Amino acid sequence: MTIAATQQVREMQEGAKLGYNESSFAPATTCFVSSNIPIGTADFSVEYYGNFVGAANAGINTLFNASGSNTYAKGCFIVCGSTATIDKNYISWILFEGSADADGLYLNYTHANTLPFHLVITRQGATTKAYINGVLKGTKVQSSVKDFPQFKLGLANSSDCRFSRIFNYALVAQQVTALYNNGKPEEYLLTAAEKNPFYKTFSVKKWDYTNSGILTENNGAFTYHCSNCYGFNGLSINRKMEVGASYKTTFDCSSDDNFANLNKISHPNDGFANTNINYITNADGSRTYTVYQLNCRLAIDSYVLCIGGSSINGKTLNFTISNISFTKVGCIAEYLPQNLVTAHDGDMTDKTPIAWLDSAKQIPLNDEYLPPLLQGIGGYDLTALGTPEIVEKAR
Repeated sequence: MTIAATQQVREMQEGAKLGYNESSFAPATTCFVSSNIPIGTADFSVEYYGNFVGAANAGINTLFNASGSNTYAKGCFIVCGSTATIDKNYISWILFEGSADADGLYLNYTHANTLPFHLVITRQGATTKAYINGVLKGTKVQSSVKDFPQFKLGLANSSDCRFSRIFNYALVAQQVTALYNNGKPEEYLLTAAEKNPFYKTFSVKKWDYTNSGILTENNGAFTYHCSNCYGFNGLSINRKMEVGASYKTTFDCSSDDNFANLNKISHPNDGFANTNINYITNADGSRTYTVYQLNCRLAIDSYVLCIGGSSINGKTLNFTISNISFTKVGCIAEYLPQNLVTAHDGDMTDKTPIAWLDSAKQIPLNDEYLPPLLQGIGGYDLTALGTPEIVEKAR
């Protein structure tokens, strides 16, 4: 196939019809299945733009973990939608365990028409959220963090699937709004800084700034002590950031005063658009912190994290930090239906359902110009089941 013919086909594409008119009594015969994505118990987000129209009956899996059975079982991830009538666009529930699991997020959302809508599902710790068209529609604090030792994204039972992405952290509301892009999510192009973090983790072996205190180190654990504090007292880490990128820092922390004076964990120079701090309390009273710093604004060496106390004048601060790591986060998988190419050499009059390329990489041809949505690089290969139909743009 010539590059020009490939380009012509892709420019006519809008989405893909997957598993149209299928039922819940058998696995989807037409679907996308990603390669294994390392999630486990880590935070993650799934973004989907398309509709939930086309299944033969209610309770059909549109997004799911395809690493094994699609049924309701431990380690499943299922977003159910569609009703028996094909003119409905409906999300019933988001499940992480069995169908009767109390930790399910039940939305019962009906879209007014069969047009695509924008869905983002986030998981941070045990908290799951669902956004539809940029608006938070549901939150569920689950009884435990669900484990996905094997995760393969499956997409099926949609008459118009536009795209889907997976991120290795929990997107925040501002980012979801940006992805929704005023009702045009297909025109939002991820930057290189937002993609392909490669799970690169930096351990911290020293601190770049110690303010008015004494720092000691013992086998990778850092203890900071300051008496008669004034202003900010604590520790800072210095790293060179990438503009537009986001980062996750995790560490364990213990405090002699039950964290009463440890009141500042942040970036000191407003170098990030958003800082999201969470922690869990361990059995011994220590805390395990997760700090997300999103959308870096500074392309210089800068303090990426401060840990200490502010405005605790005259007081004593004593805490210990250990097991600290610093990781870039971003989009780790991206499915674009424009990767489908016809076997008929660009003949747009041939309406025969097409077969896509197995394991079609999410990258353009080396010498091919592609529209903005297709300029992404990297991502995971996706394999094919069945023969999807291309949903063509209106002419």
